Amino acid sequence: MPSSLARIAIHRADLLKNPNVSGGIIGELEVYEVNIQITPVDPYIDEMELGESPIENPYDALQTFVVGDFSIEEGHILRPSTGRYKDVQLAIRAASPWEWDTSETFTRLILERNK
Repeated sequence: MPSSLARIAIHRADLLKNPNVSGGIIGELEVYEVNIQITPVDPYIDEMELGESPIENPYDALQTFVVGDFSIEEGHILRPSTGRYKDVQLAIRAASPWEWDTSETFTRLILERNK
């Protein structure tokens, strides 16, 4: 039986990264994971941890949890395909393993969206 966190991971998203630069030309974002399972994208409450006050910060801080173990790095992009932020490109500011249940792997993502 899936954990309660996995049961609320009802949305899907794609992971994108910047392409390699070749000859000084930068291509479009590359999709490297498709249709991953995520929890709803929610506000990130502790914006002070990001180093700026919410008033001065030109970004909305958000968070979600990814079901599974993916190679996700700061600077990559999460593009939800369902939910409130459908088709919005959200910059990944931080990614860290999230221990919830020993039988499942999750990654917590802190995201940014331009205000």
